[in-house]
Amino acid sequence: MTFAIDRTQDTSWLLVIPDEDPGSGPVARIRVPTRVPLGLHGNWTPAGPPET
Repeated sequence: MTFAIDRTQDTSWLLVIPDEDPGSGPVARIRVPTRVPLGLHGNWTPAGPPET
């Protein structure tokens, strides 16, 4: 997954690119109504019930 910025509309796209053939282009595009800043990063966390 990666973000792409559309500077003409000040919006972004979340692109899902297959790891088997990245040159084939994205398999999904999700429009984000605001511009996502360059350098945005996050972490994956394990799914599961909340800790109590």
